[in-house]
Amino acid sequence: MGKHKFQAGETWDVLNKGELKAELEAAIFTLRAPEYDLVTVDTFLQIPAGATAIASPGLAIYTVPEGYEDVIHRIAIGDATYTPGAPLTAPSAFFACFRQQVRFDRCVWFTPQNGSAVIPAIYTEGRMSAAVLRGGESLIGICNGFPTADLISVGVQVARKNMNPGTTPEQAQQ
Repeated sequence: MGKHKFQAGETWDVLNKGELKAELEAAIFTLRAPEYDLVTVDTFLQIPAGATAIASPGLAIYTVPEGYEDVIHRIAIGDATYTPGAPLTAPSAFFACFRQQVRFDRCVWFTPQNGSAVIPAIYTEGRMSAAVLRGGESLIGICNGFPTADLISVGVQVARKNMNPGTTPEQAQQ
């Protein structure tokens, strides 16, 4: 801070208590919590007994609550059998996630990519290029070439924005 010597007849513009409070509240408002909440959804997809696939129309991994928007930043898939040291690498095996319905233009992510393992696998994406699901839309999973009756673990991490501030997911469902 600099020093200033007061001179006779000098005028100073000083905040009163109410003005100071208003300035501080405005500063705090601009530093408020981020508009997105981090939400993690963990679920399982069961391949039917005697089958090695979950075919179209697929199974819902999760559904975005009405009034919300989810930006998908991370999807992790695996099961109890395969590990990073011994992954599933069958030639016809794949796992894919779609926005709302199984169509190529709605594909969010698929594995394998570039000859890599099918599972376990992790998808990560930044905010600018991540897929966005809006209220009522589901993330759908399909797969092929998995062991019969396999139980696939799917973890999804999203940044969730409330499009109707002041409501909770439970209130939005009513």
